[in-house]
Amino acid sequence: MITPEFLETLSVCRYLIREPMLQQHKIPRIINPRPSNRNPPPLPHHDLAGVYFNPGYGTLALCYYPPFKPFEPTRKGCEGAIPEAIQPLLNTSTPVLLAAFPKLSSTHLVLHHQSGNKFAARMILTFPAPFPDAPKNDDDSRPFALLTNVASAEFVFAKHPVEESIHVEGIACWGLWRAGDGVKEPKGEGREGAEVWFDRVA
Repeated sequence: MITPEFLETLSVCRYLIREPMLQQHKIPRIINPRPSNRNPPPLPHHDLAGVYFNPGYGTLALCYYPPFKPFEPTRKGCEGAIPEAIQPLLNTSTPVLLAAFPKLSSTHLVLHHQSGNKFAARMILTFPAPFPDAPKNDDDSRPFALLTNVASAEFVFAKHPVEESIHVEGIACWGLWRAGDGVKEPKGEGREGAEVWFDRVA
């Protein structure tokens, strides 16, 4: 049931989307700006798309969208464009990896390439149009999205012992959750140092 309180919450969310979300929610800027002398990842971006799994967060099916082409996913099983509500929050001039991420504070997880195996991870929460009866040219008649968290992700690669080819072992993430007072953050790199580790499963 849609209550007045629910509609008021959506109105507040619609106001917040017009404000700089990082400043509004004091999300730490743990991601550096994309360097001008960036390096490509060890494998092409489209080879990073695939299915990943973490026992706590579940399945993450990453779809790759080439730069400037938010309507053309390249991995089989990824059909359709990046949702329209999300597109204003993305930098489509860079390679984009997108996955549905239905959690309490997100509906999608977006990875933007930074340099090498490092990516900026952004959690996004999308909302349907809250007022279906609003005029078509009114903002309230369109879906919208909020940036709810900024994290970092690194693809970890392993070398085949015989063929010497490399493949993606998984994704190490930092910033998907915030350590509380007295909680020590993990140390190290890759799987051992990750806050959250996703195994590549397909």
